[in-house]
Amino acid sequence: MDEPLNIFDQIKRIPFLTPSLATKLIKLVGGDRVIDLLLHIPIAFINKKTIKDGKVGDTVFGNVQILRHAILKNNNISINCMADDGMPFDFIFFNSFSNYPFRHFPIGTKHYIKGRIFKHRSIAHPEKIVSQDEYPVYSLTYGISQLVLFNLLKKVLDNVANIDDWLVSDDECPKFIDAIKILHSTDLENEKKKLYCVWRMMKYYLISLN
Repeated sequence: MDEPLNIFDQIKRIPFLTPSLATKLIKLVGGDRVIDLLLHIPIAFINKKTIKDGKVGDTVFGNVQILRHAILKNNNISINCMADDGMPFDFIFFNSFSNYPFRHFPIGTKHYIKGRIFKHRSIAHPEKIVSQDEYPVYSLTYGISQLVLFNLLKKVLDNVANIDDWLVSDDECPKFIDAIKILHSTDLENEKKKLYCVWRMMKYYLISLN
C-alpha cells in the first residue's frame, strides 16, 4: 500500500478487500469504518490441544499432510491424513454436496488445522488456522472464517496509521493503534499493566469524535 489507512476510512475503501467481503464485515462489526473493524476484539483466547492428546469430543490442533480423498455414502467425504507425529486419521465432511473439501485440502498439501474429534481418529469438518500456541477467537458471520478474519485484522493493523500524539498523555501509554494491537494479542498476561492505557485510549477516542 502506498499510503497508510486512516481509522476513519470506510471499510469498503480498504484496497485489499473484495466488495463482497467488505459488506459482510460491515454487517459483522456493526459499523462501516476501519476503527469499527479494529474494535471487533476477540471474545476468547484458546490454548491448543494436539491431535495425539485429544479424546472424543475435544477440539484439537495440528500439522497434517493430505494423503487420499474418498466419497462415502450419503454424500459424506473422507480425507485420509497423516499428523506430524506419524499418526494416521481422517477428516470427515458430512452431507457435502460441493467439492469444497477437495479444493481446500488437495492431496499432497500440508496444513495447520483445528477440528473436533467425533470418533476414534476421525475429525469432523476441520478448519485451516494460523499456527501458534494460543490463538484469538472472534465472533463471526456467514462467509467469514476465523483464519480470514485473523489475517485481515493483522494486515489492517500493519497498514493503519497511528492517531496523533495528542491522544497520549504520557510516555507509559502506547499510542492508540498500539493499544488496539494489545487487545488482539494472545500475550495479554504480560500486558496487564497496559490495559488501563488501552481503555484510556478508548476514552480519548470518543472525546475526539465530539
